[in-house]
Amino acid sequence: MPNARANVSGKPGNFSLTAFWDAATTIADGSPVTGYILEIQPVGGGLISRHNLGADVLSHTVGGLTNGPRTTSRCAPSAQPGRDPRASAAR
Repeated sequence: MPNARANVSGKPGNFSLTAFWDAATTIADGSPVTGYILEIQPVGGGLISRHNLGADVLSHTVGGLTNGPRTTSRCAPSAQPGRDPRASAAR
């Protein structure tokens, strides 16, 4: 996978999760970052919530989650929409 990992952390809320990540200026091939792809998934599988975000966005809150179950958050800088995330953090 060519993109550098975004250092991801998360803060659980009431039926929500806020993910935070470090800024990146380029991806591994030297292309400028035009956005980030954030995915939230319950640990063990299930429906993935995917969010395409702008290059200036370094946190995002995802609502509509179920309180209690752990989730995995993955985020990657992208120069093209739809690239796979490169970093993850279980919360």
